[in-house]
Amino acid sequence: MYMVPGERELMATNGDILVLTTHRVRMATERLGQGHLMSITLDSVASCGLATRTYPMLLLLAAIIGTVPLLQQGRDRMPALWIVAGICVVGYFITRASHLTIASAGGSIHAPISGMNHGDLINFVDAVEEAKLAYATRAPSGAPTTTAV
Repeated sequence: MYMVPGERELMATNGDILVLTTHRVRMATERLGQGHLMSITLDSVASCGLATRTYPMLLLLAAIIGTVPLLQQGRDRMPALWIVAGICVVGYFITRASHLTIASAGGSIHAPISGMNHGDLINFVDAVEEAKLAYATRAPSGAPTTTAV
């Protein structure tokens, strides 16, 4: 990634899908020959958020399926039902997904994130907010500074 003079990287997600610098947030992805690049300067960031999607019904279904064989007299189907319950548990963990959204007045970055824990994602959101506030409080280079009387 090309950086302008004085710009430095503050934080990046796994795989460098999202990169936060002292001047901008940038997302670059490439899948199946299709690339997507989006960059939002810190002065344009309007909001930043994290959405996590899970299917807790899969865990409930696994619990129900796993306990049914224990309540039955004939235990001939017990291993098969426990395998189905295990598949439901695995499905729950496979289908969990997190998306970071960083929005400006002109567009948004919607980044699917995998391989990072929830705490690291919240730290990224906090870092974007902190960088935005730090950027907003700096006087533009060459601009005169004024003080209130």
